[in-house]
Amino acid sequence: MDISAPLPEAIQWSEGMLLSPQHLQQNDIYWQNQLRHQLMAVQPYYWGLVAFDYDESALAAGRVRIERLHAVMPDGLVVQYPGSDGQQTLVLDLKQTDWSGEAPLRVYLAVPVRDKGAASVGSPIQRFEAVPGMLEVDDNTLENRLAVGRLRPLLSLQAGSRIPPRYVLCPLLEIVRDAGGHDRLGPYQPPLLRMCAGAFLGEDWLDRRMCRLVDALRAKIRDLVGGRRVDDPLAGLDQESRQQLFVARHLAAMLPLFELRLRSGVAHPHDIYLALAAMVGQLAALGTNPSPPVLDAYRHEDSRAGFLAALDFIEARLGLISPPFEAMSFERVSPGCFRRSLPADMRTDRLIIELRPRQDQAQSALRQWMAQARVGSETLMPVLAQRRLPGARLVLLDPRRAGGLNVSDGALLYELINQPLDHQDRRVDVMQAGQPLMIQGPADGGGPREIVLHRDRATPAGPPLLTPEQEIDANA
Repeated sequence: MDISAPLPEAIQWSEGMLLSPQHLQQNDIYWQNQLRHQLMAVQPYYWGLVAFDYDESALAAGRVRIERLHAVMPDGLVVQYPGSDGQQTLVLDLKQTDWSGEAPLRVYLAVPVRDKGAASVGSPIQRFEAVPGMLEVDDNTLENRLAVGRLRPLLSLQAGSRIPPRYVLCPLLEIVRDAGGHDRLGPYQPPLLRMCAGAFLGEDWLDRRMCRLVDALRAKIRDLVGGRRVDDPLAGLDQESRQQLFVARHLAAMLPLFELRLRSGVAHPHDIYLALAAMVGQLAALGTNPSPPVLDAYRHEDSRAGFLAALDFIEARLGLISPPFEAMSFERVSPGCFRRSLPADMRTDRLIIELRPRQDQAQSALRQWMAQARVGSETLMPVLAQRRLPGARLVLLDPRRAGGLNVSDGALLYELINQPLDHQDRRVDVMQAGQPLMIQGPADGGGPREIVLHRDRATPAGPPLLTPEQEIDANA
């Protein structure tokens, strides 16, 4: 709708005037136009879907059947389907259209434009159907029940690009035909008043991809800062760790506002698009060339392409932010026992773990606990216990010289060196890829707050993290 379209003038009310239905009808038209104009001035994208669902089984049979619909039409008309009586049906038989199946078919909710005689069967274009209303009482007296007639919008489904201009249209969905001749829902995102209205799109719902982006941002921040606490001193950080902290701060600054809008479920897509644009700028600033891409203006009637361009850029930039080590937390399964599943493609000849202390826990207590711990794959732990073997060999490392590792203040860093074990007439490794790794220490409360496995992204295992000159005797 055009905000510059002429508006009807107000009704002149005067004492003693003879009221007629036309006065009330024109007054209704006047205020509806005033409301629409004010909405358009405040928020140009005031129309679209609030809630929507369709029948998947009917689509497989060649029909578009609407099950639920709540929308605001471009002319301001609010539509709720099914209505209070549930007698209306919105069905479109695809066989009755001229669709060839070569290009996507867009389906619209259509309502006749409002013209003279909008509720008359003799009108050139009838917008409303007059229906008998329920008996209503006088609110002042609770008496004098009277049947109040109602006007019900005449809803229909229209498809294609040749719809007569006498209809007000709200796009709903697109149908695509695959190589096998089967009709299915396309990825088109119709105009929405809140992102949650697009849930009917399933895996093509942009909300899902943006939620995965939020999870990826939080995971990236964790990788960059490791297990450092808020009050950890900055003086002990090396240059690489400081750079990682700088990047993590940029990511953290853009996350809360975007996440709050996204998780609310009621945010307008335009607001989320602007938040995405801010993220594009923040991530562009992290590169050697901080010039951001030129994003398309928001298109309410077909916004998917703009969202995808912004998301593609953000995800590509995130992929370039790769700290040398991935932090993989152990799960505490019982007092003194920690467990972590190892990826099937992970080399296990040498692993790096970090023991993060509890509050006010001394490093000497952590070292004593680890010296009594047993380390190995979960299936071999009973064998190690029976033979009283410690499992993997431990080498204590100096965190101050572990470049690229985000080690918590006061934590201990160990290298686990795999050891062979004779078991069931064959020689096996104590630590095995694809199997849960267990660290079982005394259950006396002297264990760490948390244990983290630091996986080298370039070489998941293999060469030692530090040279022998940088190692500290674990038994010292």
